[in-house]
This record gives sequence, C-alpha cells and structure tokens, in this order.
Amino acid sequence: MAQICKNLNVLYVDCYSQGIPGLTSLINAQRNLKEIILKFRTKERLSICYKLKSYEGIEEFKKYLANTIFPDLRSLIINDDSSCFKELAMLIEKTKGNISDVSIKTLDISVENTGMLLKAISNHCPKIEQLTTHLGPNDLIYVRSLLMNCKILVRLSLDSLGSCNENYGIGDELLDILTKFSLKTLTHITINGNLVYSIDAFEKFFESCRGRKLLYFNINGKRTIIEKYKDIFKKYYEEGIITGSNIILMF
Repeated sequence: MAQICKNLNVLYVDCYSQGIPGLTSLINAQRNLKEIILKFRTKERLSICYKLKSYEGIEEFKKYLANTIFPDLRSLIINDDSSCFKELAMLIEKTKGNISDVSIKTLDISVENTGMLLKAISNHCPKIEQLTTHLGPNDLIYVRSLLMNCKILVRLSLDSLGSCNENYGIGDELLDILTKFSLKTLTHITINGNLVYSIDAFEKFFESCRGRKLLYFNINGKRTIIEKYKDIFKKYYEEGIITGSNIILMF
C-alpha cells in the first residue's frame, strides 16, 4: 500500500493490535498528510507474550515518527497504551504551525517526556484550539507557556500520570496558572481528580472567570475523590460562572 498511496491527506487507523505490517512504511511514504488518527487497543493487555512481541513494533514506530516530516499537519490524535511523547514532540517541531487539534491518550503511567510534548505544542502550534494530553509533576512550566503562546485555545484537557501521592501539591499550582494566564477563548477545561486542590484555589480561579463563562469545567476521577468539590462548583454554577460540569451532574 505504501508504494501506491503516497498523497494521503488523512490517515485513520483503528485496530486491536500494534503489530500492523507496513504501517510505518505507509506513514513514512506520505508527503501531504494533514491529519493522523491512530487508535490501538490490545485484546490481551496482560499477556507477557503480547507485550514482548509488540516491543519491536513500538520501537520501530518511534523511529519512524522521529524521522518523519508532515509540514502541513493540522490534527494529531493518538490513543494507545504506549504513546511516544518524545517522538510526537519531534514530529510537531517539524510542522509549519497549522496544527489545531492534538489529542494524546495513554494508559501507561510510566511514560516520559510529557513536558517535551507540551513544550513543542507551546512553541510550534500557535493555531491550536483543542488539546488533550497528560501532565507530569514537573510540567507546569510548560502549561504556563502554552497559555501564553496559544492565543486561540478553546479546549484544554490535562490528565495526570501516576497516583495522587506522586503528584501531590501541583493541583493548586495548576489552578493558579489557569487563574493568571487563561484567555477568554478558553471555555472548556478538564483536569484530573488525582491531583489535590484546595477550595481556596478553586475560588480564586472561578472569581477570575467573572466576565466570561466557562461553558464546561470537568474533573475526571472517582466520585468519592471529587465529591468534596461539589459545594464550590454549585455556588459558581448558580451564579452563572460555570454553565456545565460533571460535578454538577453527579451531585
């Protein structure tokens, strides 16, 4: 297929195995690709045999990502168990700055270079409108630069990696950055419930949103974890600062 399909604009792959013969060759052959959507789901995630078999394919895919150039790329959506944050950052750095949508999701809490990806988006994606990615404990500096550089960002979803204890303390720092640097265009925000937030930090953030409406503010996490925030969310929902939230729907 790589020999005859060299001018694709959109590549969408949705499968149950990462061992797809010819996928890396197909990607490497493209010159006009503007949108990439890759979704990998494993049927036997607990199988040691599967993981060993898939390792070589993952490493080969990383190598191709690092050396591939898609200058006109506009959308990058990847959902798998071993996202390549470093290689994706390198891919973004070689674009012309037209990317408007990035969504990177992984179940692998041991992944690295999440900050490298945020930095690449901050420096090379001035037109980005939607971003879904993961946040490491040392990545807040990149969130700040992201909000300062990406002036038309509308949707931001940041999922934390690791446990509550590993990321303890950065919840309030994240809200402080959102309070100080969010633009009026940013109306849809999702953060992770594994981080620890104070009611005071939420109050400062919501007060900073007066004059603009948060169309959607969501906290991902278990009901028992996020229940403690219901009163502060209810207050600002009734005042019209928040118009939609999973916290409101839950309680």
